[in-house]
Amino acid sequence: MNGAPRSVPVRSRGRPRQFKVAAASVKLRSCFAQGGYSGTSLEHLTRATGLSKPSLYSAFGDKRSMFLGALDAEYAELKSRLGSLKQASGVAQRLQEFLHAVTKGYSSTAGEGVSGIAFAAALADTERDPEIKGRLRTFQFAVEEAAQRSFGRDFAPFATDMLAAFAISLCACARFSEAPVKDVDLCALAALLACR
Repeated sequence: MNGAPRSVPVRSRGRPRQFKVAAASVKLRSCFAQGGYSGTSLEHLTRATGLSKPSLYSAFGDKRSMFLGALDAEYAELKSRLGSLKQASGVAQRLQEFLHAVTKGYSSTAGEGVSGIAFAAALADTERDPEIKGRLRTFQFAVEEAAQRSFGRDFAPFATDMLAAFAISLCACARFSEAPVKDVDLCALAALLACR
């Protein structure tokens, strides 16, 4: 035995993470979109993600942290969509693009991306949880600001507020409606243009 020190491979603590956090996040959001905070159990979340409770907690925190994280991720996506709205020359086209940007993820049809939570399932929890309520107010303000930015020259201030409220109500309705939002907003377009 010589006197040279042996090199021992350093092992990180715990098992290596064998799942994709982004993919698990999408599954968490889909669960919360269906059941809201109160109606989604840890069993639902573990079944949907295929992860054990310790793995879920390690990656995302407790259930409330998972829910708030899902709302934060949705808000970031909404802000990005609203921020990238182009100032089309026609009001009709701007209106359609605005409605699609707000309602993406709330249609009951396939292909809409990650399911929306904020203007649907999360509404049930606003009275019990001021932090959820505060987050939903930031969603509302973002939609109102985008409506003002997109239509301020074409609509009176009260009309842009109504447009924002209408877009948000489409989100809530789309979660239980069989009609996809893209069919509904054609009716909205005619109604709002008539009120200009």
